Amino acid sequence: MRMKKILVLTMVFMSILGYSQEWTKSQRQEMYDLSKNNFVLNKGLSQEQQKAISLCFMETVTKEYTSTEYHNKIDIELENIHSSIIDRCAKKMGLSLNKKEEVKEESKNEKLDVSFSNIRGNWKDDKDGSLLYLQSNSKFVLTNGDQTRKGKWRIEGTYLILAWLGKYTILELTSTSMTLNKGSEVTNLTKQ
Repeated sequence: MRMKKILVLTMVFMSILGYSQEWTKSQRQEMYDLSKNNFVLNKGLSQEQQKAISLCFMETVTKEYTSTEYHNKIDIELENIHSSIIDRCAKKMGLSLNKKEEVKEESKNEKLDVSFSNIRGNWKDDKDGSLLYLQSNSKFVLTNGDQTRKGKWRIEGTYLILAWLGKYTILELTSTSMTLNKGSEVTNLTKQ
């Protein structure tokens, strides 16, 4: 009988211990808000870029640390964790976290309106070298190694829609580059 009580108490204790290490929905929201309000605000980023970095921050913190581990850190440890993860997320997305005032005036003037004529052309993915041909007849060809995908493309507001591939948010567009976002994946393209 006594052994049975010890076994039951041990199981209860283990379930409580395991549960306390899980991140709750509200804790994950707090991590997202912490990033959005403290680390990416007023850094010269669009709303979509702020959301993407904050989402990356929240996902990285909750993957790398249990809730208990994170909340047992002292302030200086948390500062180091926060800055390291924010830097990694920004770098992963090819973004700079300069303050808005520090954005170069020349790059500000170079930005183009999102329109059919500004987007059509040949684009190369900076990361994997794939080529995206946005033709004037509203057809596209995407080549990546031996793979070729074809379909129709269109612009809706700040979205580039590629049939079969999905809807991409256009984060930035200049005469020589375009940054697209789909979910938490950011793609930097250079005009060829």
